[in-house]
Amino acid sequence: MNAWPSLQTMLYDGWVLRFAHGVTRRSNSINPIYQSLINLEEKIAFCEKVYSDKNLPTIFKLTSACNPPELDEVLSKRNYVRQAETSVQTYDLTTVLFETNTRIILDETLDEKWVNSFVDLNKFEDDKTQIYHEILKNIIPDTVYASYRISNQIVGCGLGVKQGDFIGLFDIVVDEEHRGVGLGYYIVTALMQWGKSKGATTAYLQVMTDNEIALHLYKKLGFLEKYKYWYRVK
Repeated sequence: MNAWPSLQTMLYDGWVLRFAHGVTRRSNSINPIYQSLINLEEKIAFCEKVYSDKNLPTIFKLTSACNPPELDEVLSKRNYVRQAETSVQTYDLTTVLFETNTRIILDETLDEKWVNSFVDLNKFEDDKTQIYHEILKNIIPDTVYASYRISNQIVGCGLGVKQGDFIGLFDIVVDEEHRGVGLGYYIVTALMQWGKSKGATTAYLQVMTDNEIALHLYKKLGFLEKYKYWYRVK
């Protein structure tokens, strides 16, 4: 939550409610992390009203450790659809060095060109660019923005956020015309090497379980799954 923040956050009886004008599920979902006291049906109804008042769908981000444990089953019975199963994976950085690529630019300052390229490469809606910019500006831990450039054009990018011993890798994306030649590998390893240089001992990332290309890359690198999360959407 620190590495990809929301624009507004509300703590409600052990649940963290996040809002960012609908940009990404991560920043616009309910995280049932801590133990609760209020009746579950009452809590769900409250959350539905809060998100409805903001013209947003009600989305829960769940793991097997959510509170209360029966929440996923209850949401299913209330016709919440399960979406976007995601694997959280980690990598031990303590014993490895990665080769560098001179086309990779690492910048610790957020640049407008990087944000525009990030939106374009992901095929996000252009009118949401400013919201992505605000989310990225809200990141408090040490951050690095990686870009792979050909003739000064960004054809691949990724985000690294370091907190404590961890470097999180986010939104690794490569232009369609330049996929399949190892650009993703160089972006990922450059971010991990940056994290290691800053004292990180573990890298982590999140990859959707239907993204076979990314799963293959991370398996080849040696990432290991720690747990899965998924969303329930009203």
